[in-house]
Amino acid sequence: MSPNGRTMRPHLVPVGLTGIPRADAAIKRTIETLRTSQFEQDPLFDASDSFRVSLCNSAVKREGAIIEAAIKDAIEQTSHLRLFGGDTRLPRQIDVQFELCDQGWLIALEIKRGSMHDSTKLRQFHADLQSIPSLLQSALPLFPAQNVFFHIVFMSGDPPLKDGLTLNDLGRLYGLHARSHILTARQRYSAAIKAVLRERGL
Repeated sequence: MSPNGRTMRPHLVPVGLTGIPRADAAIKRTIETLRTSQFEQDPLFDASDSFRVSLCNSAVKREGAIIEAAIKDAIEQTSHLRLFGGDTRLPRQIDVQFELCDQGWLIALEIKRGSMHDSTKLRQFHADLQSIPSLLQSALPLFPAQNVFFHIVFMSGDPPLKDGLTLNDLGRLYGLHARSHILTARQRYSAAIKAVLRERGL
């Protein structure tokens, strides 16, 4: 919501395939995997339906890497942000890291496709929000502790925890407008999935 209580409109700009090079590469890698994937038949369905369900479910599970790549494309095309690569010294991989250059802030994001998570996952989210900033600061000591921020970002639905963010929040807080890049990547990925289904006779 904006300060006057009205719902904020999404920040959308035209983004073509040339604007999502990282995401397009991730889509191509994923599609090559889906072209050759094999699945055990689900006893609830016949062979064709089972294969289609399994392939579609696999495509959904693999979308996270494509969304992350699209966000990185948006960061690289935003002049006041600087993309950081993953740090192998951390005990776990962070999905997206970037610097807010004018402020000297390090921003780390964990990306979640949806907002429906069970209580175990929610406990882990709360633990991560407490522990990961200090891990990042230890790995990147050039950033003072007060300049290191970690967020969990939910692509759809209302965040299931108070400190969760949405795409609109990334724009409001950091001037990172990634929605258009994600939409273009999803359209490209959806079309490629349909092509694989046709190729495999589904």
